Amino acid sequence: MSQTGKLMPNLDQNNTKILNLTVPQRMDLYIKEILITVAHVTFYEFNVDLNHWIKTLNLVIKELAKENNEEKEM
Repeated sequence: MSQTGKLMPNLDQNNTKILNLTVPQRMDLYIKEILITVAHVTFYEFNVDLNHWIKTLNLVIKELAKENNEEKEM
């Protein structure tokens, strides 16, 4: 366990990259590589009718959950 009391996996850099790549590949199988990683990401979509940006992370999460449920049903 780490100093924070959390169980930490013992992964080398290559295995970590492979695991991180599986998440975006669920949405797009043509993704081949992660070029950079960050600690926090927020998705926005520009709404032309309202003329401003709208946070869309909830939509991304709902889409991932929907895809996950569809895979389980197969």
